[in-house]
Amino acid sequence: MIRGTTPTLVFHVQEEVKVLEMKQIWVTLKSSQTEMTFDIDDLILNSENNTITIHMTQEDTLSFRGGPIRMQIRVLTKNDKAMASKIMSTDLSGILRDGVIL
Repeated sequence: MIRGTTPTLVFHVQEEVKVLEMKQIWVTLKSSQTEMTFDIDDLILNSENNTITIHMTQEDTLSFRGGPIRMQIRVLTKNDKAMASKIMSTDLSGILRDGVIL
């Protein structure tokens, strides 16, 4: 990812867990200084390919400094089964001129 951009994050969920059977989802992104969590109301759930999608804004990515970001998905199913993904990592690249581009 690159700061100040509008990336789309797509997470493919294991076949045995259906996204439409989830009553709450938290997708948390965390760096050494910033933490941001998107919940089910912020996400796009696609039952056809069993994916969770996040469309991040410039403001979202600008809230992080460059460097490593850890991500994790936690879900609660409609039958109250709580699950979590393994922690994933990505790098956030910097930009030369800071701020939202209009």
